Formats: sequence, structure tokens, C-alpha cells
Amino acid sequence: VSTQSTGPRRGSQTSGGGSGGSRHAPLDPNELSSDARAFYEQLTMFKQNARLNELAFPPSLTMHQRKQLHYLADQIGGLAHCAVGEGSARFLVVSKHPAPHMSSSSSSS
Repeated sequence: VSTQSTGPRRGSQTSGGGSGGSRHAPLDPNELSSDARAFYEQLTMFKQNARLNELAFPPSLTMHQRKQLHYLADQIGGLAHCAVGEGSARFLVVSKHPAPHMSSSSSSS
């Protein structure tokens, strides 16, 4: 599975885990790059941790890394995600439950 095949996204917010969604085939973590695999593991551990409801990624991530995280959160399902801020201060927030600032529109990092 290539994380670059997600296609263009618009808007600034999205929510994953809906029925239908963007899932075409089960995600195989072994086919991911080492960076994407690390993100996948971080997201799955977050999803399984009942004590955490929100996970923020640092603004130091590149636009490509944020797009990978959006894609992976969609593939894992049950996670809402949105990019917050502008320019070099932009960062990604992933949540188990859609927060008021997250919607079901597509995302652009």
C-alpha cells in the first residue's frame, strides 16, 4: 500500500471510520515505509489505549508525513483527525471521538 496514492484532499479537517470510507483493501503494515510503519504503530497503540482520547503530533512533521498520518488514520478507522495551525506551526491532532473542531470533510495538510 503506497501512502502517496491517497489523492488530493481539500479542506482542513476529516474524520475516519465511517462506513464505506476510503478502505479498498486491508492495510498491510509490512508494506509501509519505515516512517509510515512507525506512525501506524503509534496510531494503533493510541487507539487501543483507553486512557487517551487525543494525540497531537508535533509541527516539525513535514506536509508529506501529515498526509501519511491522515491516510493511516483513515485506514485504521475509528479515528478523527485534523490539521491545526498555519505554515511552520501546523500540526496534526488525532482523536478517538470527533472533537467540535473536527468534521467529516476531507483534509489537506
